[in-house]
Amino acid sequence: MVYRLTLLPLLLGSLLLGQSNPATQPDQAAYTPQELARLIRQYGDELTDIDVEVTPAMEAKAIEACKAFRYAAKNPPAGPALDGLNRVGIRAGFAAGDPAVMLEGAKLRWQGEKDKHTDYTAYALVWAGIFAGDAAQAKIGLDYLAHGPTEPLREWAQQMLPLAADCAKPLDASFSALDGSNVSLSRYRGRVVVMFFWAVWCKPSLEQVPAMKAFHAQRKADGNFLLVGLSMDDSSQTALTGARDLGMKWPQAMNQNLREKFSSGNFVPHVVVLSPAGTVIWQGHPVIKNVLAMTVDFARRQAARQAGLPAGIATSLAAVSAPASAPTAAISVSRPATRPGVSEDDAFAAEQKLKIANMYLKNGMKDRARTVLMEIVQKYPNTPAGQKAAEALLQLR
Repeated sequence: MVYRLTLLPLLLGSLLLGQSNPATQPDQAAYTPQELARLIRQYGDELTDIDVEVTPAMEAKAIEACKAFRYAAKNPPAGPALDGLNRVGIRAGFAAGDPAVMLEGAKLRWQGEKDKHTDYTAYALVWAGIFAGDAAQAKIGLDYLAHGPTEPLREWAQQMLPLAADCAKPLDASFSALDGSNVSLSRYRGRVVVMFFWAVWCKPSLEQVPAMKAFHAQRKADGNFLLVGLSMDDSSQTALTGARDLGMKWPQAMNQNLREKFSSGNFVPHVVVLSPAGTVIWQGHPVIKNVLAMTVDFARRQAARQAGLPAGIATSLAAVSAPASAPTAAISVSRPATRPGVSEDDAFAAEQKLKIANMYLKNGMKDRARTVLMEIVQKYPNTPAGQKAAEALLQLR
């Protein structure tokens, strides 16, 4: 092992020569007016609308569209191209996991409508504002919907107003894992956290378990995603037994106070979604699956962009099968062992990135795997995953 580590700096030097991570490079794109007009029309037609599933190919295209949008925002096109710019911003920002672009697109559309606003524009402004942590813009859209002509949207907007008011504030809370340890949500910054409140005594929450299991199975391979079960039962033993019997193979914890931040009384089943920044971006009944999936998957794409991962990783990882794991008794047991002088958070982050690299390797994507492996070795050289990444790089030479 000492011999291999002495080769590592030379190996990294040869691998890094002439290479850069495109995710960290500033936009250098420049377009002629004709090309910009063509791209705006093309992206406006080809990109998916919000509330629709995003494919890896669509995500990659949306990232390119965001570059065109940012250029056009600084160099506004004339004529019909300007009219279609807001549509591109909303759709590209949503599909790329870029809340800033989505919000700018929604604001352009809202301003362009003047006094003839539509439910769609207000709805897009609400989501873009919440995703971007802009409470003022989210409130503009919610105020319109809360007094608008569509009854279901009026009720929805009234329920969302309290959430939107705090959309810029990370949730500062902790709860007790089933092994008795205390877990703070701040340790999961950078990941999308879904908290599923449930109880053995609550039949409606038990009825939602199969749907949550399917939801978890589709996303568990993504290191940017974490589902946590929060039991409202009277004892940890009841919760642990119930989780095992029901096959809930994700971390479980108990809490009798965290629910008070969202609602009073017995409100299970209930789901709360936290963005990579730790802000609450959605809460509600898990039966509203399309909204839950839309919110979680947008935040996963956002987390992937912030982590500098290649286009498509946040959506493609859901299709990669991962080996089933035993039911997790507590959150803390899922974190890897650490070595002296290595923080638990660094060890955990390195382990998650190593899983992503291994998935790339299994699918024959060696260049992407090499990029992730180099990042692990550079950032976390003294972790167990860092050593494994170094060995994997040697084998890829």
